[in-house]
Amino acid sequence: RILHEIQDQINTEALSICFGISKIILVLVLANHIVACCWYGIGEMGADDFEPGQTNWVVENQMALRTLEYRYFTSLHWSLTQFTPASMEVVVLLFAMITFSSFVSILTASMAELRNISSDETRQFWLLRRYLRDWHVQRRFAIRIQRYLEYAYQKQ
Repeated sequence: RILHEIQDQINTEALSICFGISKIILVLVLANHIVACCWYGIGEMGADDFEPGQTNWVVENQMALRTLEYRYFTSLHWSLTQFTPASMEVVVLLFAMITFSSFVSILTASMAELRNISSDETRQFWLLRRYLRDWHVQRRFAIRIQRYLEYAYQKQ
């Protein structure tokens, strides 16, 4: 919701598309943050339950002695490597390949949209949103107007 409000404040089409790309990158960074925190948490949970001779990456690398920043960036580095097609595990490799391919696909589509920014439909709807914002039309009504015109345009 907050991101939609920010996007409504953007005045140019190109900046709007760049904002869309930024949202995608933000989602990827957030996903990597969550995976990194989970990865470190899993390592910490099992760190005390090992029998003699067993270990995990947290114990092996003496992470408890390291700074919080070092532990976080080590986990984040591991997480980032899982999202690239250079991993060894098949399931992780498939997930990373799908995620990476989707990211590249979305970026490519966004770049193509930047090139086709002068298309009539995109420009007309952009001008409509700008007109509604400039004339301070209530958000609820502006959304209804936009949805109706999008529906009518698709029916043609």
